Amino acid sequence: MRTKISNLKWSINDKNIIWKYNNKPLIRKTTYPPKSVVELADRSGLAIVFSTEEYGVNNAFIINANGSERLRLKVPSDIRGVICFHEIYYIGDDLTAIIVANGCDFACVYDVNSGNIKKKYETR
Repeated sequence: MRTKISNLKWSINDKNIIWKYNNKPLIRKTTYPPKSVVELADRSGLAIVFSTEEYGVNNAFIINANGSERLRLKVPSDIRGVICFHEIYYIGDDLTAIIVANGCDFACVYDVNSGNIKKKYETR
């Protein structure tokens, strides 16, 4: 069983993401503010959309509670004209990432343990 995170602190324009793991404070410092940060539903980690300046097009990650990288989310290869991941959040029980592309946006529902895409649809 994974250890849970607690006390997540982050808001828009913050360059630091702060949380507790095993009652010890952790901090993830970034050069540019992340676009989106959300605690995973099971509290085993965080889903973060970092800036494109630091990470390029595939700028969304799942971070474990201890701060290590679980996985880097990939943009589906059939989406053309991709600019970046824009934000990530839950819709019900589904971790949903918004991908910005030329002409339209897409929502992808990801499995937080494998990074596999469960569902993809145009959002515009």
